[in-house]
Amino acid sequence: MIEVNRILYPDGILPSNERNPDFWTRFCVWCDLNGFSEPEFLLPQIIRKTNISPFRFEQRFAGKEPPAREEIDSLGPWDYQIEWSGTSSKGIRQAEDWMVHRYRSSLLVDLASEIAGPARTGMSVLDVACHCGILALEFGEVGFGSVKGLDLRQKNVRQAEFLKKTFDCRNVSFEVENARNLKGHRADVVLCGGLLYHVTFPVELLTDLFNATTKFLIFDSVSQNHPWSGFHIIGTYTERSTETIESS
Repeated sequence: MIEVNRILYPDGILPSNERNPDFWTRFCVWCDLNGFSEPEFLLPQIIRKTNISPFRFEQRFAGKEPPAREEIDSLGPWDYQIEWSGTSSKGIRQAEDWMVHRYRSSLLVDLASEIAGPARTGMSVLDVACHCGILALEFGEVGFGSVKGLDLRQKNVRQAEFLKKTFDCRNVSFEVENARNLKGHRADVVLCGGLLYHVTFPVELLTDLFNATTKFLIFDSVSQNHPWSGFHIIGTYTERSTETIESS
C-alpha cells in the first residue's frame, strides 16, 4: 500500500482540491507518506490467543426449541446476530458479523475471566453501554457472581431481557441508564466497549468509569492507523443558502 502511495504522490504533498470526491483517499495517502499513520503504543501490549466460537449461552441452548420468528422480529431490528439452535436474530447468518462479536467476546470476557481467576465467583460486573447484553450474558456464563448491564436505549434493554429469558441466563440484570449517570454505580469489574467514539464527554466518561471500578476496568474502543475524529461536521446548502449541520 505504501509503495503504491509513493508512486501516486511521490512528493508527499496532498493535492489542494478539497472538493474532489477522492479527498479522503488522498488525505490517507498523505498521512502514510508523512509518518502520521505509524501506530503508537502508550502501554505495553497484551497478546493472547482468541477462540471464535458460538457464545456460551448459545452452546448451552443447542437442541432446544427456538423462540417464534414473529417474537424475535417484534423486537427488531437487531444489530447483533444471535442464534437459537440455527434460528438467527437477523434471519440468516452473516459470516463477518457473526465472527466479529464472538471474537470480541473471547478477547474481552475471557481476558477478564483469566485476570479475575477463581475469585470471579464472588465478583460483580458492570457492563456500560451493553447494547443487547451479549457480553453481559457471557460474563454470567463464565462464572462471575453478579452482572449488570446498562444501556441508554429502551429497545436495547428489551432485547437484552429477551435474550436473558430465552437463553435462561441467571445472575444477570439490565436497566436503562445514561452513561453520564454512573456516579451511583460500583462494581469489581467494569467493562465499557464501543462507546468512546459516540460521546462528547470522553474525560468525564473515563473518570466515572474509573471511579465505578473497585478491581479492574476493561475499556475497549475502535482505533485505526489514520488520524480520525468520530465527529464530522457536514455542511450542505440549499438553494435558499440555509445550512444544515449533521454530526456522525
